[in-house]
Amino acid sequence: MSGSLASRYIRFEVISGKNIQVPSKRIPANIYISINVDSRSCWKSAISVLSSDRSVMWDDSVILSSHASPALSIEIRAPYEVGRMLGSGEVIGKLQMSWNRLLNHGDEPFDPSFPLVRGVHPSLALKAAVVHARDNQGGALSDTEVARDTDAGHAQFAAYITSKTVSPERCGAAFSVGSGSVSGQPF
Repeated sequence: MSGSLASRYIRFEVISGKNIQVPSKRIPANIYISINVDSRSCWKSAISVLSSDRSVMWDDSVILSSHASPALSIEIRAPYEVGRMLGSGEVIGKLQMSWNRLLNHGDEPFDPSFPLVRGVHPSLALKAAVVHARDNQGGALSDTEVARDTDAGHAQFAAYITSKTVSPERCGAAFSVGSGSVSGQPF
């Protein structure tokens, strides 16, 4: 790979998984992948159900910034139902990977093998490529600008939600739960 990763954006795709064994032998509610770039940047794939042949399909992707850290952590997680909620999940497998190792496959799928779980190595089909910014002609936003702005928006929204308590009084009379109407208009 040529050049520095100092300010590059990487399209990271989680395609599928196989040989997925849950260490505790419990039946998980679902399976997902967690990508940690640094202590502040975490992405979780869509959830998917583990099939009877111990495989999972995702076909999910995200744009990651390589300037945040020299490596990333990839985890396969299996959350369980706890009452009416899902926990964050048991870690099935975890790998640390450098950006160079991730990009060594030239936009072709590859299968990194995780440490042994109940006698088998879980693996993921992944794909990664550098995203090249398009010319900003006609005011069109590049993928990297959209990804950066979306990530910033998600972070701001999460900070707002965790710092504010929303109550019916704060929402005003325009929204009424269970009344069958919004702003006085029946459904």
